[in-house]
Amino acid sequence: TSANWNDTVDVPMRGVDDPDDDGDILSTFTVAVLAGSDGDFLGLTDTISIETTDDDDADFTVTESGSGTSVNETSPGDTDTFDVVLDARPSNPVTLNVSSDDTGEATVTTSLTFPPGNWNIPQTVTVTGVDDDVADGDQSSNITITVDPGSSADYLSVLDQVVTATTVDDDEAGFVITDTIGTTVTEAAGVGNTDSFDVVLTSEPTSDVVLTVVSGDLSEATVTSPLTFTPATWNMPQTVTVTGVDDAFADGNVVSVTTVSVNDGLSDNVYDPVVDQTVNVTTVDDEVAGFTAEHVGLNTVTDENGLEQNIEVVLTEQPESDVVITLTSPRPLEILVGPTPSASTSITFTSSDWNLPQQVEVIGVPDGVDDGDQIFDITIAVDAGQSPAPFGVLTPQTLEATNTDIDP
Repeated sequence: TSANWNDTVDVPMRGVDDPDDDGDILSTFTVAVLAGSDGDFLGLTDTISIETTDDDDADFTVTESGSGTSVNETSPGDTDTFDVVLDARPSNPVTLNVSSDDTGEATVTTSLTFPPGNWNIPQTVTVTGVDDDVADGDQSSNITITVDPGSSADYLSVLDQVVTATTVDDDEAGFVITDTIGTTVTEAAGVGNTDSFDVVLTSEPTSDVVLTVVSGDLSEATVTSPLTFTPATWNMPQTVTVTGVDDAFADGNVVSVTTVSVNDGLSDNVYDPVVDQTVNVTTVDDEVAGFTAEHVGLNTVTDENGLEQNIEVVLTEQPESDVVITLTSPRPLEILVGPTPSASTSITFTSSDWNLPQQVEVIGVPDGVDDGDQIFDITIAVDAGQSPAPFGVLTPQTLEATNTDIDP
């Protein structure tokens, strides 16, 4: 007005936010006198340039769920996801290529395309675990998201982004022994002298795995060793043959322990901590423990004047250790046994003299009683507490003895 014509009037200018990465924009603003104003001022104009600084950058944002991206090897493959969205509206469609650097552990959705109309709507990348047979522990794969060269020009300079995906291993280094009905061999050559059991790995190694097989008693059973599994043959069972060893001893059926273990120096290191496993092997004895006892002569007859007769005892098979046999009189007042006459006496057979008969004296005892001839049995038994098991369980034997009475 005529009163305030020389007062300054401030005109506020405000930037307008848009989603476009269009750089800093220079706008021209025109100030013009409106019609109806003082005629001397009609037609006057002036201009001013205003720069709007852009706050949008061509880029994309990746959002992982939870504590990160993780999948399991389970079959069918376990999945996890993450989302991707553009940070600014492109002038043309933008395609993002997605790739895994280890498709043996994880595969991914291969590409995402964002047209200008839905640039700000997140799209999902699915990561799928790949099941393998290798006990290689949890593996990390790099998932790379990169702008496709055919995308909108304003996005071509955007840098790649990487998501780390963990594939949780479901394989464990180990081996399995298949011995369904037990392992039993006989000492004698022929049918039954050999038996076997199978061994197979539980996961694919990255290098050879060598298993050593050791018999716990080579005097009873031998085994085939070693077993070598390669990455190509890890799941093909291999057979351990067990062969019985014939010995000369009546030692009964012997159980020995065969041990299967990983040879650390020749095997994939993943298999080094694997625990040993064992197989019980029973070797059936082909010698039968026994002894014979018989009269020296037709029978054993003594008299009360101290007449002696002998009983002869011998083992039928060789023992591994000493066998003690006891002879016992049921009537010490009528008859005694042994070189030092007593109610009971013992003889010992060793592994070296087992087949040499030993004789034991039977001696009549005077009783001063006219009781007629006395007939009873002398008991010959193995002392189980001092003899090896196959002999200790033998049934006692008896021999009849007669003590002739001399009293009128």
